[in-house]
Amino acid sequence: MGSRNRIVSSLVPLALVVASPERAAAQVGAETAKVEEQPSASSAPATPPAPDWIATLSSGVLARDGDAVRPFVVAGLSRRMGRGYVRVAATGFRSVVRQVDAALPSDFVIGSVGAGGTFGRWFVDGYLSAGRQYYTGVTTPLGTRSAQVGSASSVYGAALSGGHFIKLSPRFYVTPNLAVQYGRSRALRSALTPAAPLDYETRERAWTGSATARVDRFFGSGNRHIVGVSLSRVQSSNGATVLSSGGMGGLPAEATDVADAWFIAGASGSFQIAPRLWIDASASTTTGSRTGDYRSVSLGARLGF
Repeated sequence: MGSRNRIVSSLVPLALVVASPERAAAQVGAETAKVEEQPSASSAPATPPAPDWIATLSSGVLARDGDAVRPFVVAGLSRRMGRGYVRVAATGFRSVVRQVDAALPSDFVIGSVGAGGTFGRWFVDGYLSAGRQYYTGVTTPLGTRSAQVGSASSVYGAALSGGHFIKLSPRFYVTPNLAVQYGRSRALRSALTPAAPLDYETRERAWTGSATARVDRFFGSGNRHIVGVSLSRVQSSNGATVLSSGGMGGLPAEATDVADAWFIAGASGSFQIAPRLWIDASASTTTGSRTGDYRSVSLGARLGF
């Protein structure tokens, strides 16, 4: 079998691949319902009714330590139904699998369907997602070429989250919430063998749990605007993959998931600039990840009708 040197091959964790850019779209209905739940009080203006339909378009960038900045774009549509909502969303972005001897970029296109709602001061949200990962090349010390194993593979995900709105004052809220997420995909790999380079795929699966505390401040006439900060603790079963070298034919003998955990600190704002138009901005950064920390910023708009 030969030697079994361990090589850590890092990639964007499946927790980010499957849902992170999509999370902004996933929050559209939840934020709308949250504003609707703002209690009336003599010292706080009443919140205007939320529109039945909200269309969302946002874009941003995701940067990892030692890597290039990667753009993403999200488009979504949500429909309010009583105290709940349903939504669809589409996300496009790029990620790169990095080995010590190769870089393997891919473009992702992911669609999702989701639903959620508020029940008193409690809320719940969930979604299912599916999409395609398009391989855009393999770069090794020998140069850049097309992948040998086809042009694309499938990506699947699901998530469920829930939490509670805690009123600190007429305009301040704390929102603790818990979430669990599952992601499944395939990752393109490359091995330099004595005969020739060989490409292959490894199966990637991840269970990810998170606990988040968020503080929001409503302000402006009719509570039109919201700014907030959040802190999350994330634990994933697959933050990177360890490949063993020296298998038969030069191919790795096995691929082992490496668990990872990190914190996410974030800030966001939603500003109503017209009766049915909002501008949303957000920024976040991770710390403590074994495979490199991430930073992201996004800017988008929501149109109600």
